[in-house]
Amino acid sequence: MNRFSSIFPSSSSAPSTEAGAPLANAPKGGLFDAFTANPLFSGGAGLMCVGVLFNYGRKLAMVGASVLRRKYVSTLELSNDDQAYQWVLDFINKQSRRKTNQLSVSSTVLISESGKASTQFFFMPGQGQHYLSYGGRLVRVERERTEQMLQRADKRRTPLETVRLTTIGVKPEFWRQLLEKAAKDALSEVETGLAVYTPFGPEWHHFGKPRKKRPLDTIVLDNGIREGIQTDLESFFNSQKWYIDRGVPYRRGYLFYGPPGTGKSSFISALAAHYGYNICMLSLSDRTMDDLRLNHLMNNAPSYSFLLLEDIDNAFVRREDETDKDPAYEGLARVTMSGLLNAIDGVVSAEERVLFMTTNYVGRLDPALIRPGRVDVKQYFGNCTGPMLEQMFAKFFDGASTQMCAKFRDEVSSLDGDFSPASIQGHLLNYKTEPAQAIENIVRQKQMGFVKVVKSRAYFKRFQPKFKRRRQGKTDYYARKRLTVQDKNKYNTPKYRLIVRFTNKDIIAQIAYSRIVGDMVVCSAYGHELPKYGIKVGLTNYAAAYATGLLLARRHLNKLKLDSVYKGKENVDGEDFDVEQEGDNPNPFTCVLDTGLARTTTGAKLFGVMKGVADGGIHVPHSETRFFGYDPEEKKYSAEAHRDRIFGKHVADYMAHLKEEDEEAYKRQFSQFIKNGIESGTLEEMYKNAHEAIRADPSFTKKEPKKPKEQKYWNKKKYTLTERKHRVANRKAYLLHLKNQQEAALEG
Repeated sequence: MNRFSSIFPSSSSAPSTEAGAPLANAPKGGLFDAFTANPLFSGGAGLMCVGVLFNYGRKLAMVGASVLRRKYVSTLELSNDDQAYQWVLDFINKQSRRKTNQLSVSSTVLISESGKASTQFFFMPGQGQHYLSYGGRLVRVERERTEQMLQRADKRRTPLETVRLTTIGVKPEFWRQLLEKAAKDALSEVETGLAVYTPFGPEWHHFGKPRKKRPLDTIVLDNGIREGIQTDLESFFNSQKWYIDRGVPYRRGYLFYGPPGTGKSSFISALAAHYGYNICMLSLSDRTMDDLRLNHLMNNAPSYSFLLLEDIDNAFVRREDETDKDPAYEGLARVTMSGLLNAIDGVVSAEERVLFMTTNYVGRLDPALIRPGRVDVKQYFGNCTGPMLEQMFAKFFDGASTQMCAKFRDEVSSLDGDFSPASIQGHLLNYKTEPAQAIENIVRQKQMGFVKVVKSRAYFKRFQPKFKRRRQGKTDYYARKRLTVQDKNKYNTPKYRLIVRFTNKDIIAQIAYSRIVGDMVVCSAYGHELPKYGIKVGLTNYAAAYATGLLLARRHLNKLKLDSVYKGKENVDGEDFDVEQEGDNPNPFTCVLDTGLARTTTGAKLFGVMKGVADGGIHVPHSETRFFGYDPEEKKYSAEAHRDRIFGKHVADYMAHLKEEDEEAYKRQFSQFIKNGIESGTLEEMYKNAHEAIRADPSFTKKEPKKPKEQKYWNKKKYTLTERKHRVANRKAYLLHLKNQQEAALEG
């Protein structure tokens, strides 16, 4: 019996009827009643109804949960490009109920200058879900990592990570408290110290690692100085509204002056550390500093920073005493006095700023710089007094008695002269754990080892020997410094020099740049190479100097693949020429002329080399006033006269004149010209052909090494042992034969 038998009875069990007769035993109600009467069908239908109801119930629950989550659940999302991201991860790791066991690690290798290495491991919650309890609430944490890459400030690319925190409650105050707690815990574990900023371009950058904070009570000053500055500074910090209400610029300026080593800079550092401020150091003697950059830096200093201008007297001298300017304080910077005054107290000067200036010589400062409004507080820092000596001794030696401090004060006071806190500190550092020795050695060392020896200009003149090449008269270091030092904004690009030197028989032209180990020659050309291009005589005259410079320029540009871009001046007419940039091609190659110790008179041969380099396509800063043909009295330049010099017309004229006046002298003086078939009329053509040959192939050709000559060895060949014995035997036989002959002669 199959599964359909209960619905459709088989033909064997049903009574036979005639065709077309109705079913006598069919259930009432038709086909529907037949289905419902079946228990299998009714069970399936009921199960389907339950499934439909469950599905709708699940959707209803999801909608309800979404509504509840929207009204009663809040979510906070952070990505790893946010500074608080790492703080929150550390906070999660600490606050997890069981210190989550899904961790990720970040490793760091620290290598000291001596080569010692150490590793540090930082653990944080890994990817996935974590739970923590905070503020009486359960917080679910989900950390995810995507395939999207994030570009960091240090140029590193890292995957984008997010952390999502969810809890019951919709007030943002809960998240604010959590973030503040995480930030507080993170910052309390990091000892940032005192941050120092220095300018780099138009921005402020950290200078090294943060310094250890120095407590204020470690600075020993005269009575009342520290307390007075602190009181004034705190009053300024608490009076911002007072300044604003009265329209007074909210800024403060301090000038600390006094002898060197009296604690001016140290006190400023301690003040910054005490109040949680940074220090921004500005140097007015920086060669790249100008009025615009100074104003920009002073108006864009980091928040909570002290601006510090140390040794302000080194930047300017007094206006009314310009005749007594010391060269040491003149022309050190491009910052003008008006630019500095406007930056400190001008229309666009910044507010909410504290400026500190220090100087050892307050008398050298311009009164306009230290007037009220620019400098509000002037404080003198002097040498050690009696109370200061006692304080310093007590701070260095914890167990020092009052009697020892007083004795130290009396011993130092008995010596002649005043001593700065820095000099006293230098003395005490030699006896860190021996206070008695520190007192005794003051009397023993009457010269006081901590007294600074002032070395005057006379000392350096007498006892500082010059460099060896300076003593030999070979190098002018004053000029070399200006030729080799590159501008800071050139980013360590080499400063190329055109070096020109003359010997009795040669011309040396080189392009080089300086390094610590010495000059590095990039390209060179010599006068003795000119015979290759047809100039076989007169290898040191002006025309040869021009050809050598042309050879150097074309050879170097060929090396740089720029010879087809910058062809220079092909038609030599003596006119001044300076190469210019061609389209989008690289800038012309630039170098400066280095003449060494040669005399730079107008029309000198070294300027002939420079003219050849300039006509060859290299930019050399110059003026036509140094070329041959310039008349300093009329201040006019004759290009035609210079052209004649380049093509050797002065030599041709002298050859023709000497040939007419004294032919014997002509043959003697121009013997090499005659030997090579060169006459006065063909000299210009020779130089023209040489210029064309140089432009055609300026490459350097190495000479083939000479084959060594066969050497003759005059030492005789050594005899063998047999030969030596044979020679001895022959010698003995010969001597015996002579002896026998003599005896026979005597007997006869």
